[in-house]
Amino acid sequence: MLRKLKESFFSASRKSGSSTDSPYPRIDDSAWVAPDAVLIGDVEIGENSSVWPGTVIRADIGKVVIGKNTNIQDNVVIHPNSKNGVRIGDNVTVAHGTVLDGCDVDDNALIGINVTALHHSKIRRNNIIGAGSLLPPGTETEPNSVYSGSPVEKVRELQDQDREVTEKMARSYISLKGEYQ
Repeated sequence: MLRKLKESFFSASRKSGSSTDSPYPRIDDSAWVAPDAVLIGDVEIGENSSVWPGTVIRADIGKVVIGKNTNIQDNVVIHPNSKNGVRIGDNVTVAHGTVLDGCDVDDNALIGINVTALHHSKIRRNNIIGAGSLLPPGTETEPNSVYSGSPVEKVRELQDQDREVTEKMARSYISLKGEYQ
């Protein structure tokens, strides 16, 4: 019985209507969510985005909005810690094992493997955050920059080859999700 209820809930919430007051996930028809990803509450996923296996997006306290062409890779945890929610922009890569706890991510960011970004952190436009980095509460990065460390420190300004890597990663996951839809 529990399995039947779970299947019914997730099939109803995976591709739902356009109500802005819905407590259920709203996922664009062109997006892909792995069958074992868990989406709870007020989650919105934009066009051509993907959510990969083992990911948990729990929007029980505030809304989680994920823009277009964004990939949320395996075993990521996203959770708002206030009614302000979490916003992840367009063309963002959030790599495996990352935890985003009540923070915002602007467009064209690449967040490395196992990054932890704590409440009220802001990852700005055109940022790369190195693998294993920690953004303590209230950290705000500068746009067009590379950060790394625990706690994070600015390493350097973003270069053209960095932009190419970020764009290539977003494009590759748009293609990859097509193999699973």
